Amino acid sequence: VKAEKATLYRPIVNRRNVLNVDSKAPSNLFALLNSYSEKFSLNELEIINGDLLFQFSATKSVNLENANLLVSVNRSLNATTFATIGKSIRNLNFKKGKFVIGNITMEVNKAQFKGGTEILSIKELHLKEANTKNEATLNKLSVYNPIFDEPNNKIVVGGIRWEKATIDWTASSTTTKKDTAKSPSVEIQNIDGFNLSLNIHKENKSISTFINDLHIDKINRSGKEKPILEGLSLTGKNVRFSEKSTVAAILSF
Repeated sequence: VKAEKATLYRPIVNRRNVLNVDSKAPSNLFALLNSYSEKFSLNELEIINGDLLFQFSATKSVNLENANLLVSVNRSLNATTFATIGKSIRNLNFKKGKFVIGNITMEVNKAQFKGGTEILSIKELHLKEANTKNEATLNKLSVYNPIFDEPNNKIVVGGIRWEKATIDWTASSTTTKKDTAKSPSVEIQNIDGFNLSLNIHKENKSISTFINDLHIDKINRSGKEKPILEGLSLTGKNVRFSEKSTVAAILSF
């Protein structure tokens, strides 16, 4: 079959074990795409109002609801990583999304990605780390040049900006090797945020504050190790520190 473009209306795509299919099917996602290319010759594939589930492994999955997608078929067929597959996407928007990478789950409410700009715009993002109390909610979020380097289990982001956010973080005094193996390494550059409510806890200590605006040149985190920050600048108010019966406060900074 040869065609310039194919359009699927309200499809339900449920593809499990994309990277580890049974022996009768292609051995990986890219072989799978090439097997389809033998049957169909298309320049573009469009999906309108579809529900898409891709289960790459037990700890990596993408689930999109009410998704609209326009993809360059030739680019996706020539891809060798998920990062290059992302470059084949010309337009993507969806009402709800759930992304699972290791022990991190991200739930997205209304998002749009435009190919060429490499910018993902999100109305609301809720992030949760399994088996911990660590979570964050970000509103009116822009993510620049997001890449998931799956061979190295690493997330790289060229920049982030948000208008409002809440972060609750509980520092752990111990880290198991098993948990560390499940957690992807993260590198985020050029972070600009506004209106951040921040709460940090460790054992019997806690600190909370409201940050008006902040900038961070880079954050690096390997597995579940402590994140390393570079080039931090911020202004804020209402700092409250408590430890057992001791309480201290700072009105502004």
